[in-house]
Amino acid sequence: MKKHEIFFGENGLTSTSANHCANMCKEMYQHLQEEIDNFQLCDESISLLGANMVPTQYATGKTVEFLESLPDKLHDIAALKSLIAWLREAIAARKALAKELEETDLVDWCVEQGIEYPVSPSRDHVLTEDEYYGSLNIKERNAYYALETKCSTIGKFIHENGKLNTERRKLTVVYENPNILRENGRDTTVVLRTPSVSVEDVDKVFFALQTKHREYQAALNAIKHKCELAIEASQLAADAKYREEYVAYQTRRQELQAQFTEWQHKQTIALQALKIIIPDNLKGIYEKVCAIGK
Repeated sequence: MKKHEIFFGENGLTSTSANHCANMCKEMYQHLQEEIDNFQLCDESISLLGANMVPTQYATGKTVEFLESLPDKLHDIAALKSLIAWLREAIAARKALAKELEETDLVDWCVEQGIEYPVSPSRDHVLTEDEYYGSLNIKERNAYYALETKCSTIGKFIHENGKLNTERRKLTVVYENPNILRENGRDTTVVLRTPSVSVEDVDKVFFALQTKHREYQAALNAIKHKCELAIEASQLAADAKYREEYVAYQTRRQELQAQFTEWQHKQTIALQALKIIIPDNLKGIYEKVCAIGK
């Protein structure tokens, strides 16, 4: 605004009046320009060679009075062009102010007014599994690793395709069919198989390991459940904080938007009320133009 304010005041011309005045100035200086661009300083006549005819004058040279008027005419041309330049710049300045006002957004306005614009909130970090287990003390973390190892080791051993299950199935087959005949002509052999333990003894160990595996798995699941609860609590806290901050952000932004809209409205009215002033050194030529326009 500051670089444009020299053109305006409470009393003066509207943009429409200024444009009309500038157009009149243009017509006036063009007329004067034609006068000083198209003159000569001698009379010119013409007659037929050898004829006793009176010469016919077809051009008249300017008089001393015209010569003496040239400084005033040049002064008026310069003054008219100066007035046009002033009025055109003032009109352009008003348009620039209007455009500047139109292009000013809420953030720009806050900066200009020294108002802190609210920052859009971001979600807080949510706890991860690694971070949770990393926060456990030595005893708790060792217990977690130990339970994982025990569950993995025993589970692999008693799995359907694990070693103990495989041998259990073989033992049952041996009880049902202890000998295997391998025919090979004269070299036919018989493999005699004798169980070294009873099926009951194997099942006793197998089910005991199953029970132990369930105990270890239950303890491991309990630790994992604590981890899940901690992560869930972290997520809920982050979400609640974000919602609260976002509501506050939106509320503050709406307040600023209302203030900004009111400011824009007032600025528009103030801009429309601005009048283009005429500098003192141009008032004389301005009055001449107005007198001719009446």
